[in-house]
Amino acid sequence: MRDENPKTSKLLDVASAILAGSGGCLNIVLLNKALFYFDLHCLMEDGQVFTEHRYVALEHGPVLGEYERKLVKKLAKHGIATQESDGRAKPIKLLHEAEETSLSVEQRDLARRLGKKFAAMTSQEASDYSHLNLGWEMAWKEGLGGNPPQRGAAIIDMTIAMQQLLDEEEDDWLAAPFSDEEKKALQDLEESALSPW
Repeated sequence: MRDENPKTSKLLDVASAILAGSGGCLNIVLLNKALFYFDLHCLMEDGQVFTEHRYVALEHGPVLGEYERKLVKKLAKHGIATQESDGRAKPIKLLHEAEETSLSVEQRDLARRLGKKFAAMTSQEASDYSHLNLGWEMAWKEGLGGNPPQRGAAIIDMTIAMQQLLDEEEDDWLAAPFSDEEKKALQDLEESALSPW
């Protein structure tokens, strides 16, 4: 998607791919969480967040700063998606996925996977998951969740927030069974330990 602001174009490209992966419609709470985790994955893999936007700590988890203006209105302006009203829910419905995109194939795949993952969650489940994030927790306590609460929402430190992904990745690595190559290396190591130097 091409916008006069390159940061906006990037954001709309990611949102479009997330919505496509979700099946075409995602609650605004879930879309915000998917965007946050997309940027965290990019930070972990590429050393920088993709969208170049900041996230703030609200009670229900990380949210793109000024998302109503920067995301919802821009999606509508460019005819990509529209926000509907369903009681208290504010689902974002994809009208068409951006054909011209700033996303690499891998990034587009990641965005779609996150769309699918968050579409399977309730807003409460996504909020609970994001509350496990140390970056959100610290910013929440510094801002609106402080004692006393501060006047505005605090910005989340994405480097600290990335720890959640690193912890999950480490757990997966530790829980994975050894490959044949790893088993052979361990066996060779054990045999060499029995040999005299």
